[in-house]
Amino acid sequence: ATPHSDRRFAPLSRGGGGGMAAMGKPPLRGALISHMKSSADNPAALDALHKMLTREIEHVRGKIAELQGGGAPVGESDEEMARRLAAEMETEEREERTRQAAEQERLTRELLYTCNVCKG
Repeated sequence: ATPHSDRRFAPLSRGGGGGMAAMGKPPLRGALISHMKSSADNPAALDALHKMLTREIEHVRGKIAELQGGGAPVGESDEEMARRLAAEMETEEREERTRQAAEQERLTRELLYTCNVCKG
C-alpha cells in the first residue's frame, strides 16, 4: 500500500484512517483542529487550549491507570485511597457473605428435597 492509497495515512483533517480511528473518531480532533486554525495568532486562546489539553491528558492518564489496575485516580490522596480501598474490600466481603449464604440455602433446600428421611 502506498501512502496515497492506504486510508491509514489519510490526513487527520479528512477524518479517515485506521488504527485508533477505526474504533471511532477521536472526540476532540475536529474541535481541536478548527480551534487551532482559528486561534493560531491569539496567545490567550492558545493558552486556554494548552490548559484544556493538559487536563484531558491527565484525565486519560488516570483512566489508563484505573484500567490497568495501577491504583488511585489522579489527585487522590493516600487517605482517600485507603478509605476507597477499605470500602471496596468491605463491599467485596459483604458480597461474598451473601453468595455463601445463598449457596448454603440452596444446598439446604436440595438436601431437604432429596432426603428420604425428611420425605418420610
